Amino acid sequence: MTSYYIIVLVMAGLVTWLPRISPFVLVRFGKLPTWLQSFLAFIPLSLMTALFFENLIVIKTGHFPSINWITVLATIPTLLTIWRTKSIMWTVLVGIISMAILRTF
Repeated sequence: MTSYYIIVLVMAGLVTWLPRISPFVLVRFGKLPTWLQSFLAFIPLSLMTALFFENLIVIKTGHFPSINWITVLATIPTLLTIWRTKSIMWTVLVGIISMAILRTF
C-alpha cells in the first residue's frame, strides 16, 4: 500500500468525522442563544423516537406488519442508559453496541 492510499484513507476519515464531532465541540465551548437552546432540547427525544419507530415495525408487501424483536431487545438497555445518564452520546453508543451484540447471535 502506497502512502497515497494511506493519505486518502486518513483524509476520508477526517472529512467524515469532522461534521459529526464539530457540533459537540461548538456547543461545548460556545454559547447558543436561548431560543436555539430551547429548540434543540427537543431534538434528542424526537431523534430517538423517529429512529426507534422506523426500525420497530417491518413491512413487507403482501404480509401483515410485524415487530422487529431485535430492535425491541436493543431498546431496553438503550432506554435504561438515557434514563440514567441523560446523555445522547452514551445512549447512541449503548444502542449501537446492543444491536451489534444481538445481530451477532
